[in-house]
Amino acid sequence: MKIPALRIVLLGGGNLAYHLSKALSGLPGYPLVQIWTRSPKQARALGVRSNCAFTHRLHELDSRANLYILCVSDDSIGSLAGELTGFIPPDAAVIHTSGSKPSTLFKSLYNNYGVLYPLQTFSKQKKINFSGIPLFITASNRSTEALLSHLAHQLSQEVRVIQDSARLKLHLAAVLVNNFTNYIYTLTDDYLQSQGLDLRSFYPLIEETLAKLKTMKPAQAQTGPARRHDKTVIDQHLSLLKKLKQEELQTIYRLFSTMIWKKYPLTGPPGRD
Repeated sequence: MKIPALRIVLLGGGNLAYHLSKALSGLPGYPLVQIWTRSPKQARALGVRSNCAFTHRLHELDSRANLYILCVSDDSIGSLAGELTGFIPPDAAVIHTSGSKPSTLFKSLYNNYGVLYPLQTFSKQKKINFSGIPLFITASNRSTEALLSHLAHQLSQEVRVIQDSARLKLHLAAVLVNNFTNYIYTLTDDYLQSQGLDLRSFYPLIEETLAKLKTMKPAQAQTGPARRHDKTVIDQHLSLLKKLKQEELQTIYRLFSTMIWKKYPLTGPPGRD
């Protein structure tokens, strides 16, 4: 199947749009032709940064594009898709980048639609290399799938075609391993600062924990007082957290310790692991 030359309009100005626009503008042939955001100032800044046209008005969207990427918040995807119908070519492909919203959100509006979901966390302050980010695509038909696959393979070395249901499961797992753990880092950082200590001392520990996941199953890598059923240490920690009035950490510590304790029943005398 012959893939038409890409002409892309990116709609959105958040963290992902910030990085995706830069990645697209670096592809051969400059396929990113325009950026739209509701904020004129933000549209200009992203357009200048990505060396492409920009606008904050939907009626000024480039009608010669063949791919429109809605890189906006989940709650805005449906309404923006509806607004677009009068301003873009009827045969253009319209996609979003959400992990939780189905591609069929566009079914009643467009024939060619889909999703391009990058499995990564994005912050404007942190540089991102898209070549190492897994990209998951979903499409309404074979021609749209071919178009998205062509684009995705230009951006990343890891591309997979999946269904909406599988992407939702991936997104749930991403929340668990990233958002939840980062919140624990946040609480820990607050606790350490309150005690005159520094989270940077824990970077080697955090890095080693991640390194283990690349060579063994998480269940094999589990260590700590709950894993070895060391009730004395657990009670000591909970008592300290109560004394320091760290209620959220106390709740999390108790919950996680209970769950880990149950998952790893002792088969012999307790020992350090």
